Amino acid sequence: MAINRLKHISIVDNISFEYNNDVMRQCFNGGGKADYGQYAVQDTGDGCMAWFPKERQWKNGKWCSGSSEVNWKNHIEEDGLVVISELYDGEKLKDSSDAEPPEVLQGIPLYTFWKSDAKSPYKYVGTYMMDVNASVPRHQIYRRLDTEIDLSPWYDQINFTYLQDNEQGCAVFKKIYINENYSKQRKLIDSFAQSIDNCKTRETQYLSSIRQMQENYSLARLSTLDKNGFLLYVNVLQDLMDSVFGTSDASLFQKLEDIEFPETAWPFVDAINTQDHNKEIRNNKLGQFLTGRLMAIYDPRYYIYSLPERLVDYYLHNLRIQIPKHADLTEKHCLLYFWKQCNIEMHEWTPFIFTCFLESIFGNPYNQKTVD
Repeated sequence: MAINRLKHISIVDNISFEYNNDVMRQCFNGGGKADYGQYAVQDTGDGCMAWFPKERQWKNGKWCSGSSEVNWKNHIEEDGLVVISELYDGEKLKDSSDAEPPEVLQGIPLYTFWKSDAKSPYKYVGTYMMDVNASVPRHQIYRRLDTEIDLSPWYDQINFTYLQDNEQGCAVFKKIYINENYSKQRKLIDSFAQSIDNCKTRETQYLSSIRQMQENYSLARLSTLDKNGFLLYVNVLQDLMDSVFGTSDASLFQKLEDIEFPETAWPFVDAINTQDHNKEIRNNKLGQFLTGRLMAIYDPRYYIYSLPERLVDYYLHNLRIQIPKHADLTEKHCLLYFWKQCNIEMHEWTPFIFTCFLESIFGNPYNQKTVD
C-alpha cells in the first residue's frame, strides 16, 4: 500500500496517526524502513527524535500513567507551551531497579506526537526540549520550541545533517534565534566576544565580592549564630546584595520582622542547602526575588535569579519569548536559562556572562548592576 508521505505538519493541522509507525513512515521515513516498532522515543535522523507521550489518566483517586509500559505521568499545559512528565516521590521506573529516572533526553529536540487517551490517535502538538534548569529527575519540564515541522528533507530523501552551516544554524531552533535570524545572532555573538574581557573583569569582581561572604558565613556557621550574630549577618548580607545587584524595594528585614528567632534563620539555611532550587525559591518565606538573590550570593550558577522582574520581562520581550499566562518570577527566570540552553554557542558562558550579553544587545534600563 502506498504511503501518504507529508511535506509539512503544524499543530493547527488536523492530521491523525493511529500508530507510532504511521508517524515515522508518513513524516520521517520516506519509505525507508519497513518497521520502526512502537517505541516511545524514536530517532528521526536529524539529531532530533520523535516522542510519543500518552496523557496521564485519573484512576482510583490519583493520576496514573496513560501507558501500560511506563509509569511517567504526562500532561500538557493548556496553552501548549509546556509538557510536564513526572513520577511520584519514591516511585521506581517500571521494569527497572533504578530509584531515579535517567536523563536521556537532555538537549535533544523532540517532535512530539500526543495521545490523549487509549482510544485517541496521535497528533503533533509541537517540538519540545527538556528545560534542564527547571527539571529535576522526577519532575521534568519540556518547553515548546516550534509549532511546525518542515518535512521536505525526509519527503525528498535529502541527506541532511543536524548541525547546519554557519549561515543557517539549526532549523529546529529557528524561532529561538534573535529575530529568527541566525546570521545576525552570530554577528552579535562575535561582536560581544571582542569585548568579553571587560565582562570577565566584572565577573571577577562579583566572585570576589561573594567569596568573602561564603567564607565568613558558611552554612555550618549560620547554624551556630545567636540572635545578635544573625541580625549582623542579615545586615551584612543586605548591604552586599545592594552593592552587587543594586538596591531594590525588597528588604530582608521586612520579610523577617514578623518571624521569631531562631525560625528567622531557617529560610536562609534552606535556600543555601536546597537540592531543588526552583521549588525552594517558590516556597521560601523570603519571597522569590530575595531568595534568588541570596542563592546568587552563595552560588554564581544562580546569578540570573538575581534579576528583578521588570528587567526579566524586558529581556524576554526583546527576545520574543512567549511568557505563559500565569508565569511567576521563577518561571520567567527559567525562560532565560532555557533560551541560553538552546544556543550552543552560549553553553560555555556562565550565567553572569550571558546576562552581560543580553545587556550588550538590549541595554539595562532598570540599572540592575553587574558590578562596577
